[in-house]
Amino acid sequence: MHTVRVIGIGSAYGDDQLGWVTVGRLAACLPADYPVSCLRCESPNQLFWLISEAKLVILIDAVYTGLSLGMIHRWQDAALAELPKAKLSSHGVVISQIWALANNLQCAPDKNRVYGIEINPEFVTFQSPLSPEVENAVDKLLLELTVIIKAYFEDNNLC
Repeated sequence: MHTVRVIGIGSAYGDDQLGWVTVGRLAACLPADYPVSCLRCESPNQLFWLISEAKLVILIDAVYTGLSLGMIHRWQDAALAELPKAKLSSHGVVISQIWALANNLQCAPDKNRVYGIEINPEFVTFQSPLSPEVENAVDKLLLELTVIIKAYFEDNNLC
């Protein structure tokens, strides 16, 4: 597995699939010479193993805080540990605790970014498409991720 990992948490339910959709589209648009693993995570219980020993991890998941549908939230590095438990939890698993465990075991990523896109949980039904607002946010996030990953490889002379 590559040391740069983009992980989409999700399910087959409407806007909750945005993490999976994003990593699928990202894998198709990144240059072939960039060694990036674009991974689908079906359960946040897998996250510890997916982030371990990576250099850069980018995590994407649906969030619901009651703000505008399609709003993109961004957290990185130390900001993850400072978030209240309720603010960054995926299906009951607290993301900051996974990073804390990886730090304690000295296998945490050097760099991390977490992106959450606002959804409305009332519109999450089995195999329905992404809502237009979330689809638009995914498109914007793809552009941002492409820039971040290209800059990471160029800054580290990895391409």
